[in-house]
Amino acid sequence: MQGTDAQLHRCMKKISIPPPLAYIDQMNSTSIPECSESDFIIRPSPSGTENKTYISPDIAVCDECRAELLNPSDRRFQYPFTNCTNCGPRFTIITGIPYDRPKTTMANFTMCTECAHEYENPLDRRFHAQPNACPVCGPRLRLYDNKKTLLHSDNLIQKTADLIHGGAIIAVKGLGGVHIICDATNANAVAALRMRKVRQGRPFAVMIADSAIAQQYCIMNEIDCMLFDSERAPIVVCQKNEVVSSSSFKPIASDTAPGLNTFGILRPYTPVHVLLMEYCKNIPLIITSANPSHEPIVTGNNEAFDRLADIADYFLLNDRPIYTACDDSVVSSFNGAPFMLRRSRGYVPHPIRLNNELPPMLALGSHLKNTIAVTRGRDVFLSQHVGDLETERGYQHFLKTIDHFTTIIGVRPEYVVHDLHPDYISTQHAQEMPLPKIGVQHHKAHIAAVAAEHNFTDECIGIAWDGSGYGDDGTLWGGEFFIGKPVQLHRAAYFKPFPLIGGAAAVRHPWRLALTMNRNLADSNHWLHSCGVDLRECNNIMKLINTPSSFPYTSSAGRLFDAAAAVCGIRPVIEYEGQAAIEFEAHISTLPNEHDFYSCFQIEHTVDREPAVAAAGVKQMTTSMPMTIAMADVFTAMQYDIQHAVPVSIIAGRFHMTMAQVLYTVCQKIKKHTGITKVILSGGVFQNMILLDASYRLLQQSGFSVLIPSMVPVNDGGIALGQIKYAGDTLS
Repeated sequence: MQGTDAQLHRCMKKISIPPPLAYIDQMNSTSIPECSESDFIIRPSPSGTENKTYISPDIAVCDECRAELLNPSDRRFQYPFTNCTNCGPRFTIITGIPYDRPKTTMANFTMCTECAHEYENPLDRRFHAQPNACPVCGPRLRLYDNKKTLLHSDNLIQKTADLIHGGAIIAVKGLGGVHIICDATNANAVAALRMRKVRQGRPFAVMIADSAIAQQYCIMNEIDCMLFDSERAPIVVCQKNEVVSSSSFKPIASDTAPGLNTFGILRPYTPVHVLLMEYCKNIPLIITSANPSHEPIVTGNNEAFDRLADIADYFLLNDRPIYTACDDSVVSSFNGAPFMLRRSRGYVPHPIRLNNELPPMLALGSHLKNTIAVTRGRDVFLSQHVGDLETERGYQHFLKTIDHFTTIIGVRPEYVVHDLHPDYISTQHAQEMPLPKIGVQHHKAHIAAVAAEHNFTDECIGIAWDGSGYGDDGTLWGGEFFIGKPVQLHRAAYFKPFPLIGGAAAVRHPWRLALTMNRNLADSNHWLHSCGVDLRECNNIMKLINTPSSFPYTSSAGRLFDAAAAVCGIRPVIEYEGQAAIEFEAHISTLPNEHDFYSCFQIEHTVDREPAVAAAGVKQMTTSMPMTIAMADVFTAMQYDIQHAVPVSIIAGRFHMTMAQVLYTVCQKIKKHTGITKVILSGGVFQNMILLDASYRLLQQSGFSVLIPSMVPVNDGGIALGQIKYAGDTLS
């Protein structure tokens, strides 16, 4: 730009206030000679240029577009694909780089004269909005029954709303995939959806018109409301409000989130959702990803008919292709900040910035809740939620994500980083890639992910609790305490390993874990009956427990929570990962008293295959380290409480506080030996908000500084970031 000093100053001041979706990374100015240009022009991106731009996530419909959508005098009145520069599809429609309309799934829609004028006018809100469209030139809705018969109506949204009111189950194509929608207040519709989707226990998300209505159904704090109303529009996990204060609001069906005291809620984030809410008279709607178990979300129209015909009664589809599948993000809140559970639509591909430059790397993440990550300079681009890699469709989605992500970020990886587990699909894929390979232990990656988000480099106590991960010694870890710098971690303590009787079958049948931790339960006919276990089956498992050498051992904190839930008869057999622990937590009605816990856990000293030595600059550990934590007596104490009719809510609270006290006690012992006062908490077990709150309070009250993730998932969805951090620092 050129002009007088005053003009340049005013221009720089205006530039420093970015548009709604933009942020300023840094501002530099350089003096240049005057030129003869007098117009402001954005020229088309030349093909073949190196991509160094940032691609916006998909963003919820903005207030201005919403107003147009509901304004009868506007040319986009009730147009379900209304968008502008500040909202709409981005990441999910991009087919290549540079990000121009010809390299999106809007390429086949030629803008009409009015849309083209908006697109070319620098003063217009739709200036260079690549998905710009209107009823004349843009995508269109179509409604079908599940026989693929096209249904006609003057108002397809009204027709769809009428079907929903009548109890129908509808497949609706959104931004990142197809959702299944029904009336959340209709118990019969919700029950039918569970039966058809073969999803007996897992909770459904609920779409609610606005935060005022949401607060009739949920107890929401300031952060919850901010997240709910934000342009990212994630699913927000909130406490249920058991008493709806107004009779004008019908209760949400109990089968929506069975056994839980939380709802996952989100607002209408596309024009289609906004219109459906309007015509459904703002009743809450079930909205769940349209995918069979363990498979990626459905994106294509033909795919929807093929895979969802047994689930949906009707299909509300459109002719705008989705190029990249992208599930809804899921987030909660803790201690006045967001607490990410699944990072996907609305957040991806926004990067996480590190303090140091990294070589181009590709991290392949974990086996479940998979994400991948690539690096470009100081930026780490964590992918959308890929999901589980247990099926062929899941694996193909994983491969497509790798190819597409490296393409749109503009990176040719020089290293591939992977988990150590030899049976993980991601690990096996890494072995096939013609790149130098770096293996990173699963739980160390958990700690490194939190360190990466906070750009933390000091010595710490890293606590990684989850279901399981392949340990440095070849056993299954999951209840680990580390010491050292985030990428120089040494195992300092862990739960005393116990056998998984039947391997993976023990995970699906937590009553086996309960018997492993407390063999006296086999003599309790009441407990066996409550778990639906006959004496013959119990005796077979007891024989295996007494000769467990052929079964894998684990130190998993997650499996301890599963076992505790089964001891209480809550969930002896699970239908989805983590169900027993989640429902166990839900039985606690109030925060447990920090003095009311089972004090009979034992911290013992043992000899580990990996020496527990302090990192450079940390006071040397004594030879009595590492430590193991024995929990058998805790399970005996729980059985005693059950036999003496102590309410399950009290027992659950005591167990949660016991685990927090274990964490705190071990940290105190490590602090005594090393002087370390900084603690990182990570791993899927810390999705348990009761445990997280109790642990956080105990540590902070004793002078520990505690780091937890906020914008990166605490579960395996953050593993790829940790792999990048660990590998990058190892190479530097």
